[in-house]
Amino acid sequence: MTWFSMKGVAPEVEYLYQQARQKVDDGEYQHAVDVLNQAVQISPRIPQVFIELGNCFDNLNRYDDAIISYEKALQIDPFHPDALFNKGMCLKKIGNEVESLKCIERAIELYCGT
Repeated sequence: MTWFSMKGVAPEVEYLYQQARQKVDDGEYQHAVDVLNQAVQISPRIPQVFIELGNCFDNLNRYDDAIISYEKALQIDPFHPDALFNKGMCLKKIGNEVESLKCIERAIELYCGT
């Protein structure tokens, strides 16, 4: 049983997510974005899809889009450490050191269970 099925996510969303992950593994980030956007259309409340979208945008050097994607994940799950950490790293890349540090520190707290 996968995380997606345990959470009651539609099988087609899991399939699209896995397709996107394969595109990412192949370095085809824009194709992965296209596939992930299809998943969002079907089920717009899965934080992991938005995190993967953010990761793709980050790899495409589209940091503002990445940050927006991580923020969408955090709207769904405000305590998702991966979304916070990745958002913090993107904020650092665009020179927002103060907000970056806040996100990264909070992510570390969540990873450590505090």
